[in-house]
Amino acid sequence: MARKSDLKRDLKHDLKVGAETGGAYLRAYLLSVLGLPSARLHPDWAVIATACFFGCGAAVYFALEFEPPLTILFLSAGMTTAIAILSGTKIRTVAIGTLILILGCLGASLESRLFGVPASVISPQTVQLTGRLLDIERFPDRPWRLTVRIGTADRPGLTGRAVRLNDRTAGRDELAIGMQLTLRARLMPPPGPAVPGGFNYARKAYFDGLSAVGFVLAHLNTDDGVDNVSHPQDTVLSDVRDRIAARIRAVMPGQAGALAAAFMVGRRDGLSTDSVAAMRSAGLAHLLAISGLHMGLIVGLAFFLAEWLIAVMPVIRDRVIPRRTAAIAAWGVGFAYLLLSGFSVATVRAFLMVSIALLAVLLERRVLSMRSVALAALTILLLSPSSIVSVSFQMSFAATAALVLVYERARHRLGGADGASPHTENWATGWLRKGARFFLLSLLTTLIAQVAITPVALYHFQSVSLIALAANLTVMPLMVFWVMPMTLMTLACDLFGLAGLVAPLFKPGLEQILSLAEFWAGKPGSVFFSGAISVSFLCFSMAALAWAAMWHCTRTGLAGAIPLLLAGFITVAFDSKADLILSGRNPRIAMPGLAENRLMMTGRLTDGFRQDVWRRYWGLDGAATLMPVPEDCGPDGCMITVHRGKGRVSLPKTLAAVREDCRQPVLVVLPRLWRHYCHGPAIWITREDIDRYGPVAVTFAAAPPGLPLRIAYSRPKHPRRPWHAGWAVSEMSIQK
Repeated sequence: MARKSDLKRDLKHDLKVGAETGGAYLRAYLLSVLGLPSARLHPDWAVIATACFFGCGAAVYFALEFEPPLTILFLSAGMTTAIAILSGTKIRTVAIGTLILILGCLGASLESRLFGVPASVISPQTVQLTGRLLDIERFPDRPWRLTVRIGTADRPGLTGRAVRLNDRTAGRDELAIGMQLTLRARLMPPPGPAVPGGFNYARKAYFDGLSAVGFVLAHLNTDDGVDNVSHPQDTVLSDVRDRIAARIRAVMPGQAGALAAAFMVGRRDGLSTDSVAAMRSAGLAHLLAISGLHMGLIVGLAFFLAEWLIAVMPVIRDRVIPRRTAAIAAWGVGFAYLLLSGFSVATVRAFLMVSIALLAVLLERRVLSMRSVALAALTILLLSPSSIVSVSFQMSFAATAALVLVYERARHRLGGADGASPHTENWATGWLRKGARFFLLSLLTTLIAQVAITPVALYHFQSVSLIALAANLTVMPLMVFWVMPMTLMTLACDLFGLAGLVAPLFKPGLEQILSLAEFWAGKPGSVFFSGAISVSFLCFSMAALAWAAMWHCTRTGLAGAIPLLLAGFITVAFDSKADLILSGRNPRIAMPGLAENRLMMTGRLTDGFRQDVWRRYWGLDGAATLMPVPEDCGPDGCMITVHRGKGRVSLPKTLAAVREDCRQPVLVVLPRLWRHYCHGPAIWITREDIDRYGPVAVTFAAAPPGLPLRIAYSRPKHPRRPWHAGWAVSEMSIQK
């Protein structure tokens, strides 16, 4: 038996030495290939590089303007693998990196083909359908949002598809998740970007399994026997979350209860538009998504509580190892919290990192490292490569990677900064020192996270909060010491129907957070609006962070990251925005006003999502006033002059006006049937194309003024990707 144990120990030692030797060899080999023999790579550089290259490959798939054939991807992967096996050492490194890139692109393509759901309608149509209610979002100041899986419909191609509908009707108050309902609805394909290059909701709906969007016209029949309905598997968790949120809002009415539901089960539909806007302007919007802060505090509290309970119970303490048993119990709490959260990307990332940290506790290894961040990112990308284009994934991992990277470098200094020994200082000095350290760490953490997510926020939202540092410093103590412990306690009490007992203790902390958000959001200049920024800035910024992580934030890492950041800022300097945007069949024209912070539009001055996108596109404040565009109108049409006199747009109403305006250097917007009558220097665009492929961004030449320099459509005229409307029809025609 002893001999067997010795052999096992020797084998373990040989494997460890072999792994360390192999890692050292690979690191030295990579340094020699790069010509940097004196630099120091991160110990976990291989995992970091694998995650980065795989993510880049997935991003390449979404950046392509066409759908890459699977045959080409498989052949490329096979050829690259053969090159990696048969070639020399330096070529092998390049081949392995290229192979991981191809695998990332291949993974995204497979996810798209296997799990994506193309649009089931090409144009708006009225449908009578019967289906099961999968989810319901009860917004207090907006139409409710229903997600319905269709069972039967009076139009072909809709059976078994999920659709998302806005509901303003009176019958919505009786709805509950799992119900069978019959309704008449207006369906349309998921909309594309509101500006060229903007957020593509059609792509998100494709990967979310939504084949159409629309609104409810009337509820025809509703199954009232909710309790007798056997809920399918895809509605169980949604129903549990909805019931918990309803109970919490019942014992805590108002926005405090809505915020509690967001922290407990990830249901944010109870928050008003003003509350969400205040949280976003104050830089506190990250609190509304269950992420690393929430998961870490919940699991940490569960861990220390379980360890204390085991330690005070001799019967259990003598039979188990308290720390390891507490880690297992805390993992169970974290998994339950993941189920209640709705499986968002940020929550899955946080759970994976917590799981790795708890596994490190079980194995007595280092808890937090860049390896855990890279493994969590790689796991999510392997399961869902489309996560690479989601703002949640980008913000979550940018902030986490930056924090772990900085704290890894400063671990030894921070660990040894504890001044006096506990035996030589009194309790007042000790608490003062701990309070000062908590404040400084909170300040540093908020600053690092804010800097890391700034490129992502500027690209996706065209804005960033300037007072986020101060707002987070005032709110974080409430979250850590009051709100999150009460969240865990309220969830536990809700299991026994006792949530109302702890609600009076929970509610003041939530109200304080909302009050602080309104206070900071009301400060002048609290938000910086940048306007539209090219994707190149985001790519260079993320490449800089990845490079710094690869080189452990050493001088070599900074020497490579700084030029990448500078290149990103240079691309921003060359960014140009359109002079006007055309939208709709009876085209509405939008342009920035000559006065500061004004959005000028033709037609009715209605405010909505699209107008908000246009404000942010031009870098206008969210409260920018709407003003009518000055128009020179007559019986034959209207002529509109673009701001600063860069050009003119003609909206003719008669054929004679078309012939006359086409003889001038203007942009003519006309019906498709009249396009053959437009002869002359004018450039024309049809109203039908604007309605189907728009909105359209038009940029006029600075000199000479008059004609458009560039016309960009938001959607392609021919469906080239699976999430483009009409892709299924075009694929069928190709096959025929």
